[in-house]
Formats: sequence, structure tokens, C-alpha cells
Amino acid sequence: MTANTNAQFEKCSITTKYEFWSKLESLKIDVWKLDDAEISTSAILVMSNSLDGKSDKSLELGLESLTGKQYPSIYEAVIPGTLKCHNTIETYEAVDRKSILHSECDKKLDQIRSGEFLKNPQNLLHFYVSCYADIKGHTFHWKVCNSLLFPSTLVSYADSPKKAASVFTIEAAEKIDNRTIKGPIFAIKDSVPVDLSTLTHSDSNDIASGKIQIAVYDPCSTGTRHGWTVRNIIFAVCFYFKVPTVTILGLRGTISSSMLCSYKVIIPEDTSKPSAGWDKDSWLLMAGNLPTHVTDLSQFMDDKLLAEESAKLNLSLMKWRMVPELPLDDIAAKKCLLVGSGTLGCGVARNLMKWGVFNITFIDRGNVSFSNPVRQNLFTHADAVAKKNKAVAAADACKLIYPLANTKAVEMSIPMPGHPVGDKQRKGIQKTIEEFDKLVSEHDAVFLLTDSREARWLPTMMATKHNKIAINSALGFDNYVAMRHGSTAPHPKEGKRVSCYFCQDIAEPTDTLKDRTLDQQCTVTRPGISDIAAANAVELFISTLTHPSKYEADHQERGMLGICPHQVRGSMQDFAANTIYGVNYDCCVGCSPKIIAEYEKRGTEFILEVLNDPTQLSKISGLHAFLEKVKDEDFALPSDDSDCE
Repeated sequence: MTANTNAQFEKCSITTKYEFWSKLESLKIDVWKLDDAEISTSAILVMSNSLDGKSDKSLELGLESLTGKQYPSIYEAVIPGTLKCHNTIETYEAVDRKSILHSECDKKLDQIRSGEFLKNPQNLLHFYVSCYADIKGHTFHWKVCNSLLFPSTLVSYADSPKKAASVFTIEAAEKIDNRTIKGPIFAIKDSVPVDLSTLTHSDSNDIASGKIQIAVYDPCSTGTRHGWTVRNIIFAVCFYFKVPTVTILGLRGTISSSMLCSYKVIIPEDTSKPSAGWDKDSWLLMAGNLPTHVTDLSQFMDDKLLAEESAKLNLSLMKWRMVPELPLDDIAAKKCLLVGSGTLGCGVARNLMKWGVFNITFIDRGNVSFSNPVRQNLFTHADAVAKKNKAVAAADACKLIYPLANTKAVEMSIPMPGHPVGDKQRKGIQKTIEEFDKLVSEHDAVFLLTDSREARWLPTMMATKHNKIAINSALGFDNYVAMRHGSTAPHPKEGKRVSCYFCQDIAEPTDTLKDRTLDQQCTVTRPGISDIAAANAVELFISTLTHPSKYEADHQERGMLGICPHQVRGSMQDFAANTIYGVNYDCCVGCSPKIIAEYEKRGTEFILEVLNDPTQLSKISGLHAFLEKVKDEDFALPSDDSDCE
């Protein structure tokens, strides 16, 4: 390449890292949502360190481009940019490229005319990224604008390119290589690196003669050509200092690998017309021959990571418009204990997973039978053939649906009032009670989903003792109930707490499984009832978590998802559902203070006594004394302020 021939510059493009798109996807889902305003970003300018071969990158977008924390090495520099992430593919395709290019160039020209570029010369390398994130497919469409202020045909070589080492002395080379100046663009004056901002118009002659050189990080490693980064610098220096020539030192690591070249520039009369800018390399041509890159993140993602991101997506989209303050992380952190892994247990588990709750422990003693898989949606025919325990089968099925699910199984028979325990069984039952107490204490919520009334007593009592959220769901042939039990603390406004499953009873629970025909032994319901009941139970749980008063939620006070009713009772006879409110009963055999105090005092001995003699519950709670009191009087329901003495 000889003097007076047109200069040639090596084109380099922006490259992106996996982490950049992963972070952008996260920001779009959780932070930006529907906001498609332009944001500031940055890229790393990577200087080449070789005279041979071709560099495969110049600007690199990584995780730090979106976090704002860039830590470049000595061979790298931070370049500012603008990013716009469109909400739809249509707006992305319709982007006004010409308008953006002119805007980018106008900003750079304003800085050149004012001399502001001397303070922040890296702004002359400012870039613009337009993109669209197909979040469901983890695919990103993007294009880049690196605005260039003049055509390369206006630039020619004033002299042949030289190796920098042949021009600078060893002493000067050491000063340049060991410089303390930060940034990708600086001046070399009297063989000493100085900030570009120290140059004034009095230096014009030295710039024109080549005594002062402009150093620029050069990403190009082709022997005699400089990279695209020098073009706007050449124009800016010649325009501002009104000189026809400028000498550029393209830094490629050290002076020994760098190239020096003097350029002659013809400044056009009309500087308002940009030369070029949009990257013409493409992997896909879209409408109007608009070039775009396409990055498919899914090919780099582990299948479990894909499942995790996809599972969160629909929930996260709720926060875009519907419920911006929805505490998804808090919901996901909750640990749920499902007492009963049958029809209701399977339905509740599936609905919990829909809400992003994957910390689930199943309890059941039964095995999967051949009648179960068609009604209980976590079981398969193979489970029935293997006679697999229901809790184990349910926990395993959740992991097949979502591999990252933290599901556990406990094969356990819940001790029940009215189901006597012999002397030989006492030790085993005591161990079961202690284990169940520990399970309740370790979880945030307990779901009562068993197929008998008495099996719900122990979970009710222990959930009250540990002040855990208790959600109860039960089925009839064509009706259902989903209800939440009250906190041990009175509601701050009403001074009372809502009732539990047993608060409306005037008798203690007893054996309801004895002497039952087949239709009474099985849960005989209209098939759709269980799904409705399970869904209502989980939605009641979520409404409790998201309510301002949490566990003490008032049934009339609205939370971010609406009201948080005490009970939902529905009937398929007329396809209706009603919300009902009831306060706790002081003589309740399940949650009254006397029952809790007795358990805390006597422990497993109290439970064993109740299993053999359920009437102890009504005696201890005060229910028996109350019933004796009204035996010879007109029957009346217990009042809200009954003292049960």
C-alpha cells in the first residue's frame, strides 16, 4: 500500500456472549417487562495482539454490558452504547434504520464540533443495538449500528503503513507500553502518552506533520490495515483541528505488534450525511431485506435449566400487567406438606407446581391401585402394576414433570381418633406421632387431603400448635369445600380468628371407616369435583400468602389477588360456589387452646389416649360440659363468646 492510494480498513463486528442474552432475558421478564425504552449499555473493545491472522471480534457484549460493572484488562476498553429491546417482532422488523443512523451520527458530530469528544473520545465509537427477545423460544433477533461519519473513499494513505517498532525508540515504546492513561484513545506527544483533552489548536501543525500521533486500540490483526475503530477518530481530529493529515498508531497489545499509518482526509462540504452504520452481515433476512442476527440460546442450555426458565415464564408474565407486586420468590420458597396423596393430593401438587411451588412432601400409606391412574393425575398404570406407594409415586411423578422439583415421600399412616392402638403398637405409633410433629414444624403449610374426617384431626391440631397455614379440602358426590384454618393469633381488627374444620362439630371425631360398603369406602364424586376443589385449595393458599395480613387475613379485606375467603363451598347441582365465614369455637376438639395445651403438656401420651378414647377430646375441650349444660334445655348453637367452662 503506497501513498495517495485509497485507504482500506478492516471491518470487524460485534460478538455476544451467552451470558449477555441470558441476563437480557431475565431483565426483560422481571424488570423491563413491557417497557421498551432505550437503555444505556456498553461493550468491551478487544485490542488485537498480533500482526498476523485476522481478528474475529472487535466489540464484545457480555454479562457486564447489562450490569454496568465492567472490569477491562489492559488490552480492553469500555465502549458506550444504546440498547432497545422491542416488545414484538413486528416493531423490531419495522425499525427506522435511517432515522437511528442519522441520530447516532448527529450526536457524534455535535461532540466533534464542540470539541467535547476530546474529553470522552470513546463516544466516537458509540454503538446501537436493536433486538427482539422471543422468550418462549429463548431466541434473540438483533442488529447493530456502528455509525461511520464519512466514506472511506475520502481517505487515502499519506505514507505507506509502518511497523510502530521501526519508528519509536525503545525508550518511547516502553513509555507507551507501560502507560498509566486509561481508555482506548489517547495522544502521543514528544513520545509520551497524554490525554487527548490536553491537545489544543496550537498543536495543529504538530498533528499535521505527524509529530503528535493519535493512538487507538486496534481490534484488527491484519498486517497493514487498521480496524474500523480509527475511521471516526481520523475524521474528528482532522475536522476539529482543521488539518489535512493525521498519524494513527493502531495499538495491538504492545508497540512491537502495532502499526503506524498517516492518513490524508478530504472533509466533505456536507457532513450531515452519514456513510454507513448497520451491520450487513446476517444469518437471516427478514421483511424488507432487513439484515439481522439470530441467537438461539436454547442450544446452549441444559434441559433442566430450560425447564426452570420456562416454568417461571408464565408466572413472571403476571407481573407485567396484572399483578406487578406478586411475590413469586416468596411463594416459591414455601414448603408444603400434603397429608394424603390421592385424588386431592395429586391435584393440589399439580396446582402448587403451576404457582412455582416445588418444595412438596407427600404423606400416604396406601399403594396405587388400578382404579387410581384415571382419576389421580400423578399416577400411571405402571405404578399400579408395581403396587407403588402413593406418596413415593407422586413425588417421583413431580420430578418427571419438573426435574428440579424438591419432592419427598413419607410412607405413613396418620393416627386417628377412634382407631384403637394396642400395647404392641404403642411404640411404633409414638414414633409416628413424633415424626409427624417434626414434619409439620419443618413446613410452611399443611394441606389436609385425606379421605376420612378423623384423619384430619391430628394435622389440624399440630398445625395449630405450630401456627402453620392449614388448608383443608374435602369432597362430596357433587359438592366440595376448600377452607383455611385460623392463626393462633386473633385478627387485629376483629379480635377473633377463623374456624378450623372441626369448629362447627358438636361431637368428637371417631371411626368413620368401620362397617362401610364399597361405595362408602371409595371417594365417589363427580369426576370434575376433585380438580375444582384442589384448584380452590391452592388458590386459597396463594391468596393467603399474598394478602397484607398473611395468615391473619380478614375474609373481607382485599389483597393483591382479591379477597381471601375463609371457606369456599361449591355445588355442581347448580354450578355455584359460595364464600362462607366462621369464627373459631372455644370448645373445638381440633384447635381450641385447651387441646393444644394438653398436647404440649402430655405429648404422645395424650394422642394415644385420644386414639383409644375419642371422648377425651370433648371432655378436655369443654364440649362435653357444654352439651351436658344444654341437654335439658332448648337446643341452641354455641355462641361466638362461649367460654366452655
